[in-house]
Amino acid sequence: MVVWSFLAGGILDRYARNRPTRGRGFFGACGAHLPSMLRLGITEWLIWRAASAIDLGSTRGSVLMIAGLAAGLVFLYARVRLVVEDRRSALGALLAGGRFIRRNPAAVPMFLIFQATVWIFIWLWGRLARELVDGGWLRFAAAELAITLLLFVVFASWAAATSLFQSRLAHASYTAGPPLEWPESPAAEAITNLSPSLRP
Repeated sequence: MVVWSFLAGGILDRYARNRPTRGRGFFGACGAHLPSMLRLGITEWLIWRAASAIDLGSTRGSVLMIAGLAAGLVFLYARVRLVVEDRRSALGALLAGGRFIRRNPAAVPMFLIFQATVWIFIWLWGRLARELVDGGWLRFAAAELAITLLLFVVFASWAAATSLFQSRLAHASYTAGPPLEWPESPAAEAITNLSPSLRP
């Protein structure tokens, strides 16, 4: 959870800026958003734990599962707003994410499509893993492929959510700062900053 909370800020920041941010910009965004992302992650994990502890065969369990999916949707857009708008309050980002979903219902089917894709991958991997009990390297390769596909779907859902938010409430230049340029050496900067009377 700590690793994902750390990386999420940099990944979403890169999607929002729509340009290379290099290592300094990426890890700077990771560190800046880590505390708020961690608070969001812990809260979301607690909600999913509560939802998964209920018997899914009951009506109450189905309602809680739907509530868990709704919470996942709100948390996704909370993370997007946290990064794009450079928020520090996790609670404020949650409220803002809920408002965005209420005003932009297109976010719901898009989120459900990605969630369904994730669950299909998990179901297919479960069936394949049962057939490859003694698969050796073949089982290892299949597991690596499944992880790669799952990560692709997760990152695609983050990119789609960021793109939807940028297109509805912001735009690429809203977040994108000037491109990073390699600074001049201290000696060159000192010569540039000399007053005209001291220049040779």
